[in-house]
Amino acid sequence: MTKPKLLVIQALDLDFMQQLEQYFELIRHDKSDAPGKLIAEHGDDIVVAITHSGIGFKSDWLVHLPNLKLIANNGVGLDAVDVQACAEHGVQVTNTPEVLDDDVADLAIGLLISAFRNIHGGHEFVKKGLWPKQRFPLTRSLKNKTLGIVGLGRIGLAIAQRAEAFGMKIAYHNRRRRDDVDYRYVRDLVELAKDSDALMLSCPGGPETTEIINREVLEALGPNGWVVNIARGSVIDEDALFYALNNNQIAGAALDVYWHEPNIDERYLTNPKVLLSPHHASATRETRYAMADLVFQNLLNFARSEPLITPVAPDEA
Repeated sequence: MTKPKLLVIQALDLDFMQQLEQYFELIRHDKSDAPGKLIAEHGDDIVVAITHSGIGFKSDWLVHLPNLKLIANNGVGLDAVDVQACAEHGVQVTNTPEVLDDDVADLAIGLLISAFRNIHGGHEFVKKGLWPKQRFPLTRSLKNKTLGIVGLGRIGLAIAQRAEAFGMKIAYHNRRRRDDVDYRYVRDLVELAKDSDALMLSCPGGPETTEIINREVLEALGPNGWVVNIARGSVIDEDALFYALNNNQIAGAALDVYWHEPNIDERYLTNPKVLLSPHHASATRETRYAMADLVFQNLLNFARSEPLITPVAPDEA
């Protein structure tokens, strides 16, 4: 029997790809020197596609893949996949929620701790042999400080629970107030920034959140405030961020995501007030395997005509 064709925009780990070959004919967009020609040749027969949150799926491909039924996204973020357009073309979308929440939240707290306690600075201080010669500057405690969380979804909630263990107070901004938490809801982002010692960004990317952290928000955060971003680079106005850093409007920024990554703005490389991480929040062996396995299980269920495990409704994206 002829196997259905699967467009591989971003591959899973090798063992998963080998297993997928039992059920699908793999069309390797990720390895092609002429991806447009590849789609033109196989487009009518492709029924499934695998991609990654950082790459996404171009909406204009939908007209070239008339028989596409499923896009399996390896990642929770869907700002690079137009779920509504997919639904209009009869294409289902899956992602990988929950399996990465804890590791992303852990790195977010790690960035926050390093920001307040200057762990990265202490490391360099010792390595450069400065310890016998001078005292390392005092840092700040997290206890009794307010963490303002922008986006209290699954990951934001996991961050809040961890921050509480350090004695922090929690406030949050969301599209809507949550009825299942006691944290203080702040409708206005500027007001949240004014009330916060650190602003934690864990909201989705996409047009609705593009550059919501602007000059007014950063100025409201104040000269002792930190911004921590594990959401998407697009949620921060980078020009406004560098203005705030260079004019002492905020204490610093701890970032795991950026505009145009991995080719980030060169101003990050020379600014002493930024702590940089290479979009690595979910990048543990355990979580990346669990994500790939969930993608694989969704594809396997599709091949067997069984219900998808993590389908995304258009109004959820």
